Amino acid sequence: MTVPNLADLPAVLKPIAPVYLWVAQNFVPWGLILLFFSSAMENWLIIGLLTPGEILIVAGAFIASDIGVSLGIVLGVSVAGSTAGILVAYLLGRKLGVEGLQKLLVAWNGLPRLPRFLKLNRHLVDDLGEYFATHGAVTSFTARFAYGVKAFIPPVAGAAGMNPFAFMATSLLGGALYTTLLIVAGWFLQRNVRLATTILKGLSTFGSVILVALVIFALLILRRIALRRQSRKGRFQAKSAGKDE
Repeated sequence: MTVPNLADLPAVLKPIAPVYLWVAQNFVPWGLILLFFSSAMENWLIIGLLTPGEILIVAGAFIASDIGVSLGIVLGVSVAGSTAGILVAYLLGRKLGVEGLQKLLVAWNGLPRLPRFLKLNRHLVDDLGEYFATHGAVTSFTARFAYGVKAFIPPVAGAAGMNPFAFMATSLLGGALYTTLLIVAGWFLQRNVRLATTILKGLSTFGSVILVALVIFALLILRRIALRRQSRKGRFQAKSAGKDE
């Protein structure tokens, strides 16, 4: 392992040079330990929403490439942490069940001074469970690429009773692929810091447009989920009224 010299750092890293050099010096083992736990915690329901797992993987690959640590080690540690986190969250969901997860979300929403944007609809458990009933394998695979959503998938899969072997296999396959892409991104940034900075500056406007498009897409999906929930509620009420008659 080689520690970069201050003079060798690109201009974009000079403002944070002391912090960067300290992190590089302590990357093995403490950086890898942090990477393991962050990869695990991003699968833990509410905690996963507050865990910058993707950022730490890219940063870890960047630093590892800079100091000569094998990127295979970064990949192995990240996948191992993700595997442990997925398994723990799946077993928690299995133990709590759908009602238990909903009660957990209700308790979370009842915390004092909780910002509105962190409040979670308890019906999200039902909505995700419905997708698992018909698209379990596809959902567990593709969710690994979706920040935030991946935090809900393992516990809901456990609560919905999805086959643990099928769930773990598809989740790990998607997670390994996604982690590999993030590591490649970190490697590219380290090798092409100046080029990457120029590209990011040039894409600022384009990125803003993409962000707005993603927000609109997310709102449309949420609206569709809400309409389906209302439809299910209407059918349930109609059945209840029929039984009462």
